[in-house]
Amino acid sequence: MLRQCHAEYLIATAARAPSVHNSQPWRFQVGEDAIELLSDPDRPAGTDASGREMLISCGAALFGLRLAMRSLGFQPVVEQLPDPAQPRLVARVRPGRWRSVPMNSLEVRMLAAVPHWHAHSGALDPGPLPVGLVPGLRNDALVEGAELAFVSPGLGTATAILLTRGDHGADWLHAGQALHRVLLHAASEWVFASLGTQPLGDPVTRVVIPGQLGVPGHPQMILRFGRAETTASTARRPADELTGPTS
Repeated sequence: MLRQCHAEYLIATAARAPSVHNSQPWRFQVGEDAIELLSDPDRPAGTDASGREMLISCGAALFGLRLAMRSLGFQPVVEQLPDPAQPRLVARVRPGRWRSVPMNSLEVRMLAAVPHWHAHSGALDPGPLPVGLVPGLRNDALVEGAELAFVSPGLGTATAILLTRGDHGADWLHAGQALHRVLLHAASEWVFASLGTQPLGDPVTRVVIPGQLGVPGHPQMILRFGRAETTASTARRPADELTGPTS
């Protein structure tokens, strides 16, 4: 059974996730043995007719929920898009075995980065990125079922494209989880990213980009990484707005 204090912590951590246009299109329902993540139709991400950007955003919240559950000692058991009859039900997350697999050092660092992570909108330091960060971020994306293709070699600020093999709901959820994992890993080394989706609203552009990069897949997010001397966090919705049924 989930304790109330555990549920509050899990939701607060999940709600720190990135979202397209800072839409934060998620809500949570707490049961006896699970937390359900739902999309919030009252908070669409711009003109997102397909729901792609909403599911990317909710996928990011799902990764935050998983990471928070890991920090409590549980191995999360996740059902993604578990019920076709409930299209707003994005995922159901249950606490699995306790302390079966301890958090690794990267997970500990990512959790510590949650409070100061933010989408960066200002200038980025042109200095070099930390050694080993770029391949680490690529691996993060792969672990979550996506791919991170860097346009520049990553010696200074780097423009990157997050891609998935497919282009459906489950793929968008994978993209969101990869996005949050990548951003937290980067933030753990005080590297931040600006997020871009506007060019990807054009179907032609989404087809052309993979060919230009020489990688297969469907682009889901454009990121530009660099160092920044700031700890400003992105504003978040009040906790009392995040639980209960959607309209």
